Amino acid sequence: MANVLKVTTPTVERTNLNPVRPEGNLQAQDLKVQNPVSTERVTRPDVRNDAAAESGDQKLRLNYGSNFSAFVKGLGKNPELIGTLSRLIQAGQGMQVESGIGEDTAEEISALLNMIHVQEGEMQGLMKNQLEAATRFRSPFFDLLRQALSETDSPDLQQDLLRFVKRYVDVTSARHLQTQLKDTLDAARDRMLKKSAETFSGKMEGLFETKDGRMQIPEDVRRLKGEILPFLNAYITASHDRGSLRELTANLALLLSRYENADRAELLNDFNRLQEYAVFQKFFGKIDTKQFDALLTRMEELQRQNSAENQKLYDVIKDGLMGKEGSQVKQLAGNLLQSLLLNESVYMPLLHLVLPMNVDGRLLYSEAWIDPDAAKPQGRQEEKKNAVRALIKFDIQEVGFFDLYLYYFDGKADVQLNYPDSYKGKEGEIRENMRRIMKERGIDCGTLVLESSEGSIPLSEAFPEIYERRNTINVRV
Repeated sequence: MANVLKVTTPTVERTNLNPVRPEGNLQAQDLKVQNPVSTERVTRPDVRNDAAAESGDQKLRLNYGSNFSAFVKGLGKNPELIGTLSRLIQAGQGMQVESGIGEDTAEEISALLNMIHVQEGEMQGLMKNQLEAATRFRSPFFDLLRQALSETDSPDLQQDLLRFVKRYVDVTSARHLQTQLKDTLDAARDRMLKKSAETFSGKMEGLFETKDGRMQIPEDVRRLKGEILPFLNAYITASHDRGSLRELTANLALLLSRYENADRAELLNDFNRLQEYAVFQKFFGKIDTKQFDALLTRMEELQRQNSAENQKLYDVIKDGLMGKEGSQVKQLAGNLLQSLLLNESVYMPLLHLVLPMNVDGRLLYSEAWIDPDAAKPQGRQEEKKNAVRALIKFDIQEVGFFDLYLYYFDGKADVQLNYPDSYKGKEGEIRENMRRIMKERGIDCGTLVLESSEGSIPLSEAFPEIYERRNTINVRV
């Protein structure tokens, strides 16, 4: 058809005025349904799930290895304990020289150095005391208890034995629990308003008093349950304090449950209950309550005597953490405490010892990891003899740093010793003296490897089973 009206398309000049975005640049609307509601899992309120698609055995599960991973990372970042202890004590000795600086810490360090002063022939006794203090159940009494537990098939006896051991732990920790309760109560009072804090202090008067040198645990528990905890709960409700005070109250309830279980009279009743079993009488005979009470008192006295050096070391760390001696000492004390706590983890299946010694005026710092139930040699797994593996690190003042790795079984030991570089060229003398010392102790020295101390022996190489989780305590819930 002819274009009669002569219609034309006008030409629009391209300018930057009022630019129009091309329609193609607009994002197309997604009409698909995003993350439909699934009745098989708990979803967010907005039905979103940012996790990747999971199917089959890859579905959401608890990460049981998270605490263990943190433990392994902590071991990797853990500072050298004996090096930290050496610097801390040296810093304290420096403070003794400067008048008026670090008097508290200087006194504690001086007391520690005097307490750990030993002659060359007394080192074995000091190490024995440390071993007995580090292992709470190391005594002939508990050896018999283990035998009774291994020989019985009675679930009632097994349950009563374990209940007895649990109460024994709380009874021997009663003074420590009492100190924790006092600190928790003081911290809770400091977080109250003035008038309520005064009322709370009045309720705490007369708490934790002793009678004839013995703690009155039932009376303390009655007052804590009947007066202290209800007052704290009422204060939290009235003040709406859901912060640190509430956490302290929850911790107080936990400590109270253990403190209630620390009643010595109940432990004696548990022992009398065990006397009713024939298997128990086979190993212990007829021991009356007075005899067991005297035995318990003796074990507690030995525990306190053996832990005297440890207490002095703890006092040094505590004074350092108070920050009175400066940031350097505070950091050293914090690193030392972190290392000690890490080596007491449930994931650490080894006996850990720290042995600072003052031998004839020369300081010696040693740290040891011991596995008393190490794997036995091939073909001898059925033998009843125990294999022992140990890693010992020691730093001798003005001598240097040593690493000693030892595997002992059936009177024979394989040893690796890393010595300071200053002793290079004296390998023959070191080897001869090492074999002589071991022979004097009745140990047949098998393989003896000597290396210079270019690098410290890592804990992961000495005890790889720590990282493989072959013999850790199962703490899963």
